[in-house]
Amino acid sequence: MSRLWHRSRILALALAVALGALPAAAQAASGQNASGQNTDAQAPSGVQPQSPVSSSSPAGSEPEPSAEQNAPVPVLIDGAITSLALSSELERTNYLSGGVGVGATYDDNILSATSGSTGGFSFSLMPFIALDQSRARMHWNLSYAAGFVANQHLDPQTQYAHNLGAELDYRLSPHVNLRLRDHFSITTNFYDQLILEPTLTGSGPLQQPNQSVITPLAKQISNLATAEITYQFSPGDMVGASGAFYNLSFRDVPVNTLDLLDTETQAANAFYSHRLSPRNWIGATYGYQRLSFDPAVQQAYTHSFLVFDTLYLSPKATLSLFAGPEFSQVDSNVVSPAAGVPPVFIIGVPLSQRRTLASGGVIFSWQGERNNLQMSASRRVSDGGGVLGAVELNSLSLGLRHRMARSTTLSLGAIYGDNTALGALASSGAANLQAAAASAAIDQQLRPSLVLTLGYARDYQRESGIVSPPADVNHNRGWVSLTWSFTRPLGQ
Repeated sequence: MSRLWHRSRILALALAVALGALPAAAQAASGQNASGQNTDAQAPSGVQPQSPVSSSSPAGSEPEPSAEQNAPVPVLIDGAITSLALSSELERTNYLSGGVGVGATYDDNILSATSGSTGGFSFSLMPFIALDQSRARMHWNLSYAAGFVANQHLDPQTQYAHNLGAELDYRLSPHVNLRLRDHFSITTNFYDQLILEPTLTGSGPLQQPNQSVITPLAKQISNLATAEITYQFSPGDMVGASGAFYNLSFRDVPVNTLDLLDTETQAANAFYSHRLSPRNWIGATYGYQRLSFDPAVQQAYTHSFLVFDTLYLSPKATLSLFAGPEFSQVDSNVVSPAAGVPPVFIIGVPLSQRRTLASGGVIFSWQGERNNLQMSASRRVSDGGGVLGAVELNSLSLGLRHRMARSTTLSLGAIYGDNTALGALASSGAANLQAAAASAAIDQQLRPSLVLTLGYARDYQRESGIVSPPADVNHNRGWVSLTWSFTRPLGQ
């Protein structure tokens, strides 16, 4: 817990220093005319990479590469691909927004029991605020939501929730871009994990934690921080590097449920990208990953060498494929539970397992004014989502947002994960977890600042080797929320 907060404070301090050190440069290069009026950055047109700043520079500033020369960051590293925002929502910038949301959630199996399930309600009150600002060389946003959650069958019944997101994109020079992101959250149920706006981006698929595992209702503390720098040294060539730190811990886990594992992940990637044609980029990337788990005695190390091909099918659609070998080493200690409740783990013989995995995947993105579709499939070594240690993960995911009418938006989501444990559990032929979840939600705008949301989710999880005999876990979740919000422009 202390290391998690320490890293969060470091990233927050770095972001504050960057913002404090750059106001003069940002003001000199900002999109303001002589009268002081703000001219917001416009969304690029045509097949172009997502730029952290406006593509036009005022007189006296450094010249930028033309739109035809801008090189995109590879999709498998760029976290912007995970955003489900509509293009009309991304055009908005330089604003202050806030509001408050109240909601209720019902889960018919809050303890993830295999039999004799217990249902319960959760009630949330979550004020939130967000600040977004763009300048000619810089774009940054900060969002924060905090409130309390009352749970019917969780001790303590009333808990606090926090959700903090920060992003900074800065053009260090005409050909060098820096991107920093951090997302910290303390959540206790299904609803308050959805409080952040869909316009906030996530991490690339190589840096994304395992999201396919269903855990019992418990307090989750997580922090995902990423940093990325790119250098375009010719019109058709780019190199770059990225790093990610991820921590996940659980508190107030209900009794008679699965023992959950705290997870810590460090990852680094370096890539080279080359343009074959204006709509086709190929390249290669090397990745390193270290996974550790507590209280399990296990550490995993991976090295991957992937080639990728990204096709910009249209200004709205992108298709990316990647594949290559991934070498893993999992160091474990064979443990056995002693008699008694709870079990006491006795450390046995150390075990080191090495293997080579054929990793790869495909990512498709289509983003328009009324529709946003994100689909992905991948195979890689990942964390076990708090239930297992290191796993071989085969996953599928789907996300769709559709604006049915001016005041009505439909959201659909689905995810499937096949998790096979590596290390000591794998050597004994045990521990496989298959999970699938699907959800649907509809947002109805009652007034310009008032939105009603209704949603339903169905979850299924098959556990083999974790409990005996193999067991199935099922969830039916429903939620309703009412959100009041406001938006105010900045610099006007």
